[in-house]
Amino acid sequence: HITGDDAAAATLLLAAARGLRTSPPDVRNVQATAALPSAPEPPTAAPATSLPRTDEPEALLDLLAREMDRADRYHGAFSLSAFRAPADLAPHLSGLAARLRSSDRVFCHDPATLLVFAPDENHAVARLEQRVREALPELTGLAQLRVQAGRALYPGRFTSPPELVAAALAGLDAAAHGD
Repeated sequence: HITGDDAAAATLLLAAARGLRTSPPDVRNVQATAALPSAPEPPTAAPATSLPRTDEPEALLDLLAREMDRADRYHGAFSLSAFRAPADLAPHLSGLAARLRSSDRVFCHDPATLLVFAPDENHAVARLEQRVREALPELTGLAQLRVQAGRALYPGRFTSPPELVAAALAGLDAAAHGD
């Protein structure tokens, strides 16, 4: 997880790599530098609660691989839930993440499908899914939004991260966890 300190350090490193000024000019040289065009402000680093973008599916697969190893080592469990709705859900990743536990992670599979990774969660996954299904209509502003849900639990019959993702997505088509 990225902390606020990590984001600040990344901003400074990026600015240094680009040769940008990261601190205000020395007050003794204000007159000398006033005529010079100022360097653009360094881009702000992503906040600590930022989530992977759709073009970073490897982040989810890497997370799942690490968590599968951890679950095997410590006899733990986790869930991966998929949510699909006839709306663009991608802009609501951070809003949804803010309503979940800080350890839960939200990923965008495609504009209409989100994946929620919940570590140490397998007994109360139905409650997690219900919270997400209630939050998405509110976040999208579409009160009648119908949200389908599917899930994959680990440990189970899955031996790889792609199998877990495929199982959670396949659950969207099953009536067991649908709307």
